[in-house]
Amino acid sequence: MSRRLQHARRNGTGGKHGTMDAIEVVRADLACSRHQAAVVAMMDAYSADPMGDGHPLSDFAKLHLIAGLQKIRIRAGGLRRRLRRRRFTLHGETNLTR
Repeated sequence: MSRRLQHARRNGTGGKHGTMDAIEVVRADLACSRHQAAVVAMMDAYSADPMGDGHPLSDFAKLHLIAGLQKIRIRAGGLRRRLRRRRFTLHGETNLTR
């Protein structure tokens, strides 16, 4: 349990009746089966909500969601490395400092 969660429980800042429950945010490890199941469940709940499209994810989407996210992370990692080599500014201006 994180220090923040322990602090919230000790000091009564988490719980019911007008106070906010403590939330611990973690970066999903897409190689971990527990994290995979949590990501699919979270995306399914969002999709079923009116803020999503109001319908749960299809079985096809549930089966292929994690593999798709893993591909995106691989591509994003390569992009981050390339961007670190150069500095870019907005509106196409070139920053010559390296």
